[in-house]
Amino acid sequence: MGAALTAWTLLPVLGLVLGAFAIMLVTRAVPVYGLLALAALRTTIPWRWRHVTFWAGIRGALSVALALSVAGRPGVDARVSAVAYGVVLLSLLVQGASIAPVMRALRVGS
Repeated sequence: MGAALTAWTLLPVLGLVLGAFAIMLVTRAVPVYGLLALAALRTTIPWRWRHVTFWAGIRGALSVALALSVAGRPGVDARVSAVAYGVVLLSLLVQGASIAPVMRALRVGS
């Protein structure tokens, strides 16, 4: 993917990437906390594990592959691949790089 889209292609869509990333976090929170609340009716799920489940939801290859598969089709915005790539990259950098400190802060694991 990095060969198909360089980092420079992300600059013009940076606002869209940040907006999509924020939307992704909100839409991730709704099912994670909602479904885990339902599951908690049958079993005990600590809140710190719910937070880790939310934060560890890193996106990747499937999002980019889907965006690339529709790129260039009539009616599809030409920026869709760059935005998908940017959101995945941001997710990997922000969420991926911070999962260990988040887990330490929540005192999850050994």
